[in-house]
Amino acid sequence: MSDVLLQQILSEMKGIKTDISGIKSDVSTLKSDVSTLKSDVNTLKSDVSALKLHVDVLNTDMSEVKKEQQLTNKRLSSIETKQDTIYLHTDSLTEMQTKSLSLLEQLQTDVEFTYQKTAMND
Repeated sequence: MSDVLLQQILSEMKGIKTDISGIKSDVSTLKSDVSTLKSDVNTLKSDVSALKLHVDVLNTDMSEVKKEQQLTNKRLSSIETKQDTIYLHTDSLTEMQTKSLSLLEQLQTDVEFTYQKTAMND
């Protein structure tokens, strides 16, 4: 009976060894998967770091663009102010030219009248 019991124990041990071998294979596969995941995580960390650098560069560039836009706005405002001044001066000059032409016409009329009057008196 002890031989039969011993055989049963050995048979159970072989089954346990087979199960352990399967578990070892599964653990090995899991280790490989974990190693791959670690590598992927490191790659992602590297990519995120690179993206952060790119974002910093873009933020710096955007800051420069905003400064340039402010300068452009100031220049445009200055140009618009000068343009308004030019319009005012042009309007004044046009008004002055109109008055001058009117006065010249009046003077011409007065000169012609005086000439005609003088010619009649002679």
